[in-house]
Amino acid sequence: MQWLLDDIDSSLVYFATSGYYSERIIQRYTLAVVYHATGGPWGAWETDELWLTEEDECQWFGVRCGISGETEEVVMQSPGGPGRLRRGAELNTPQDIVQSQVTYDEESMLSAASSYVTFLDLSNNGLEGVIPEEIGTLWKLGQLLLFDNNIGGAIPWGALTKLQSLHTLYLDRNRLTGNVPNSIGQLSSLKNLDLSGNKLSSSLPNALGNLLDLVDLRLSDNDFTGVFPREVADLTSLATLMAGGNSIGGNLPGVVGTQLTNLVVVRLHNNEFFGSLPYFASSKLEELHLDGNAFDSNIVIPKSTLLRELYLSKNLLKGTIPTTIASLAPRLELLDLSSNQLSGAIPTASLSQLTKAKDIRLDDNKYLSGDVDGVCDALPDVAANMRVDLSQVTCKCCNCCSS
Repeated sequence: MQWLLDDIDSSLVYFATSGYYSERIIQRYTLAVVYHATGGPWGAWETDELWLTEEDECQWFGVRCGISGETEEVVMQSPGGPGRLRRGAELNTPQDIVQSQVTYDEESMLSAASSYVTFLDLSNNGLEGVIPEEIGTLWKLGQLLLFDNNIGGAIPWGALTKLQSLHTLYLDRNRLTGNVPNSIGQLSSLKNLDLSGNKLSSSLPNALGNLLDLVDLRLSDNDFTGVFPREVADLTSLATLMAGGNSIGGNLPGVVGTQLTNLVVVRLHNNEFFGSLPYFASSKLEELHLDGNAFDSNIVIPKSTLLRELYLSKNLLKGTIPTTIASLAPRLELLDLSSNQLSGAIPTASLSQLTKAKDIRLDDNKYLSGDVDGVCDALPDVAANMRVDLSQVTCKCCNCCSS
C-alpha cells in the first residue's frame, strides 16, 4: 500500500481532534475504490495507465486536477495508450494507514489546492460493477463522465449530492437501475445531465426544476413513467431537452414550450403524451421530435426560422396542414406528418417553398387530398423520398410516392 502514501509531500492537511489527515490520501484512496468497484483489478478496464502506482493521481488516466471543477472544460477522452496495469491487492481504509509526518506551510497549501480531482473521465473504457458511495469524497469534482460502459446497480445519489461543484454528469449508456430521487435538486451547480440509455424507472422528480443552471437534460431510452414535471419549465437556460423512448404520459405542460425560450433541441418522441400539441416559443429551436405519442389536436408549427427537423408522425393529429408552414419554418429539412388523421388539401404552394427540404412524409393520412406534382418539380431532392397516399393524392412522379 506504499503507493497510497507516495507523492503527497505537498498535500493539503487539515486538523481534526485525532491529529492531521491528508486530503490527498483520502483522494487517492477514493480513486482506488472506484478502480476496484468497477472491475479494474480483474482487467475489465480497457486502459488504466498509471492507476494505483506511486505517480501523482492527477496523472492517472482519465483524471485531471485543479482548484475548482468550474475551471475545466468537457474533453472526451478515449481509451488508449500503453498496456494496462493490474492491481489486485486488498484495500485498507485511510484510517488504517500509518501516516508519516507532513509539514503544514503556505507552499504545501498552494500546491495541494491545485491537486484536487476536478475531472474524471472513464467513458467507453469497459467499466463494470457499480459506482461506489466513496465518490462523494471527491468534493471538488466538477465533471464525472462514465458513459458508454457496463456499470450497473443504483446511482449513489446520496454521495453525488455532496459534490456541490459538480456541473457535468454523464452516466448514459450503461445498465443503471433504480429511480431519480428528489434529492437530485440539491445538485445546484449542475449544467449538463445525461442519464439516457439505462434502465432507470419510476416518475421524473419535480425537483428537476431546482436545477436552475441546467442547459442540457437527456433522459431518453429508460423506463420512466408518470407525468412530465411542470417544474421543468423553470429551467429557463435549458437548450436541450431529451426524454424520448420512455412511458411518460399525460398532457405535456404548455409552459414547457412557452417558458423555455432557449430550447434548441426537443426530443420527446415515443412516449404516452396525449391532449393538445404544445406551442414552442423558442426562436432558437432547430429540432422538434414529438412523434410516437397520442397528441390529438391540430398541428402547431413553431415560429423558428432555424427549425430543421419537425417529426410529428404516429399521433392522432387532426385538421389541415398549415399553409403558413414555409413562412414559419423556412429552413425545414425533414418534415414527417405521417400516420395521423390529417385532412383537407395538401398546401403544395407552401411546401414548394421549403427549398432546404430533403424529406417530406405525409402518408397514412387517408383524408388528405390534392396534387403534389408542384412539390416534386420545385424540390427535386425531396422527390425521391416524399411519401403520400396515392388513393387521394395526384402524383405524376410515381417514383417519389408510396400507397
